[in-house]
Amino acid sequence: MSNTTNFSCRDKYYNYGSYLRSRGYDSEFCKLVNDIESGKVHIGPIVPGNCPNATTTINNSVTINPCPTLVNSGVLKVTGGDIGDSTDNNTSSSTFLTNSANFSIQSNAGIRNLGPIVQITDCSHSNYFSAGGHVFTGGNGGIDCSTNVTIEGGLNVSGPVNITQNPIATNAVDGTTRTLTNFSESITVIDTSSNTTYSEGSHDISFDNIVYSNIDNSSVIFANNIIDFSNNQEYVKDSILEVYYSVPANFTNQADALTVSFKDVNGSDRLYLDTRSIKGQLGQRTIGFGPQTFVFTNGSVDIPYIGKQWTLEYDISGGDITTENGRLTIKQKSLI
Repeated sequence: MSNTTNFSCRDKYYNYGSYLRSRGYDSEFCKLVNDIESGKVHIGPIVPGNCPNATTTINNSVTINPCPTLVNSGVLKVTGGDIGDSTDNNTSSSTFLTNSANFSIQSNAGIRNLGPIVQITDCSHSNYFSAGGHVFTGGNGGIDCSTNVTIEGGLNVSGPVNITQNPIATNAVDGTTRTLTNFSESITVIDTSSNTTYSEGSHDISFDNIVYSNIDNSSVIFANNIIDFSNNQEYVKDSILEVYYSVPANFTNQADALTVSFKDVNGSDRLYLDTRSIKGQLGQRTIGFGPQTFVFTNGSVDIPYIGKQWTLEYDISGGDITTENGRLTIKQKSLI
């Protein structure tokens, strides 16, 4: 029995009269204490456990208020549980999850915390996060402050990384502070089918295949020999595009110049990548055009171009030019 039970279930009395007056009371009180300690008596929603055989259960919400006259009170402290092998950084995920069944705090319906979270541990401990996604925002639902994440150590990423705003690093060179911006970048490489002889004039160039692209929706943006910005503005807005084109070509004596440009499908606009003057027979050469840079952000003189569709065009002057298959390269750098 506990100390309380030993004190209450007395076996000595002052005299026989005292015994006769108290024995019934003592017996019932002793039984009540034993029943409470063994969990047989419920205290409102509290079902007391019996260490070590049964846990204590509370069938209602619990609010812990601080003592009005005592500062830093109302603190919940949990000293039980066991972390097992999770202190080993080499612990497998399955072992980590198995050990977590014995961690001090178990929550089945999430944790909502309105104050800061501090974890203090040593370098031998590991953390495990498993969810469909992890969202970090400022306070009050992310509407009143920005959120910064500081990592003191390496960052290993096994899946894709989506950057919606460029990370900015500020450093000092010769005492002068400068800001470095990391652009999130995509690239598209397209082979063009232009293995033919072109006469003087304008000629649309067809696409052979997309060699590589990591831009979202690339198969739609570059479908049917068209560069379709107008129907895919969400993918190219707020970005810088650098465009390059190269093609092996054989120039006749009469050929004067070769121009490569984007031509507006439904208008007369042209975005010139480059113009190369030939001035006579050049023979077989690989000619590079660009880079030409387009800025698709509000306020830019290039922003009207985002609402149009474009084809790739040759404009030849002077005489015939025979070309082989060319290659179009577009680099996209995000501005946000």
